[in-house]
Amino acid sequence: MKKTWKNFKVPNFRNLDTDLVLHNMIFVVIYIGAILMFFSYMLWPLILDFKVKYIEERKQNLILTEVQKDFDSSKDRLVWLLTNNKSLLSRLNNAKSQNIITDLLAQYFSKKSMRLLSSHIDEESQIKTTLYQIQVQTEDIGKFWEFITALGESDTSIIISLPVQIQKASMQSRIYDIVFNVETAHNVYKLNPEIKQIVDSALRKK
Repeated sequence: MKKTWKNFKVPNFRNLDTDLVLHNMIFVVIYIGAILMFFSYMLWPLILDFKVKYIEERKQNLILTEVQKDFDSSKDRLVWLLTNNKSLLSRLNNAKSQNIITDLLAQYFSKKSMRLLSSHIDEESQIKTTLYQIQVQTEDIGKFWEFITALGESDTSIIISLPVQIQKASMQSRIYDIVFNVETAHNVYKLNPEIKQIVDSALRKK
């Protein structure tokens, strides 16, 4: 039989037990509150742990960002320093001073000798200085000055120490005995690979 609105009966709420309804509502509220408290108790440590980790990660990222900025800035300053002092630094990084002196002596003089006087490493600057005494014989003083010029043009740090003693082997001789000291210097500091790569790259550029 088809229902109609006329046959619809409105529920009678007069017979409801209001105390029971109130008790049920209070029970539901307490039950839901207990469930929420339980989940809050279980999840709160996880939330705190996540928050702490998030804050630490943010701090680490900020620190790494600042460190990277400082490194990039220092790297730029280092490249600028290397570029503007390329000649001097290139000479100081050349540890072949003794070989260069020996080769030039053989090129300009037939009679020559070279003796090590002293060697010292400055702990602060990490620069090694070596002092040699050189004796040569020549009939042409011009050869000596050509030798000095060649030393100055070599890609190494070499200084002629004064005085330079020049005298004839004898009154009748045309041969001159020349005695002088030369001081060489080169860097002995060991750079870490990354910085060394930057230095080598800057010094190779023309």
